[in-house]
Amino acid sequence: MEEYEHYGLSTKCVLTLIHELKNNGYLLTTDNFYISPEVAKILLKYKTDVIGTARGNRKGLPAEFKTLKLKKGEIKAFQKGKIMVLQWRDKKTLTMLSTIHNAELVSVESRKSTTKQKPKVVVDYNRSMGGVDKSDQCLSYYPSTRSRQRKYYKKIFRHLLDQAVWNAFVVYMKNGGDLKHVAFRMKLIERLCEEGRGLPSSKVPKSIENVARLTGRHFPSL
Repeated sequence: MEEYEHYGLSTKCVLTLIHELKNNGYLLTTDNFYISPEVAKILLKYKTDVIGTARGNRKGLPAEFKTLKLKKGEIKAFQKGKIMVLQWRDKKTLTMLSTIHNAELVSVESRKSTTKQKPKVVVDYNRSMGGVDKSDQCLSYYPSTRSRQRKYYKKIFRHLLDQAVWNAFVVYMKNGGDLKHVAFRMKLIERLCEEGRGLPSSKVPKSIENVARLTGRHFPSL
């Protein structure tokens, strides 16, 4: 949209997508490509909050984040107005930005039935983005895209194909399906192969009697 043309690409994308939702008190959840202090400030003007992962070297974030070395479980946070940014070390360092959180820690039960402390902003982000992350994770297990594929349009096609199969699997599970993801994909391939066997051949038989080009007149009558 023309009114956002003077912004950078990521900021322009965000503002364009939420254009019809501004000034309604919504909460936007996004990943590190789109979020920045600049985006947060602009969204707050439109009565829209935001939460998301951030890149530690983003313009506007504390310079300390670029060199900060935290031990596992440690947290470092800064707040200016409604905008809070923090870094927390788990398996790796995670940078978060939020306009609705502070540096509060909450107890979370891990897979090993033990309890550990996590920033509430991380817990809420994971809860909000769980569906997207789950999709990305499952698509990465059985990718049809090739890492050395040079034609960008083929990459796009293959990714859309993967996404369509995943969406079909989600619908299948919603309707009571009990197959695992990989089994569902194999069953889908089998069915597509079966459908293909019954299609008529598009090739013209070599031996055709009375071919027009051999028996017909090729010169006009005078």
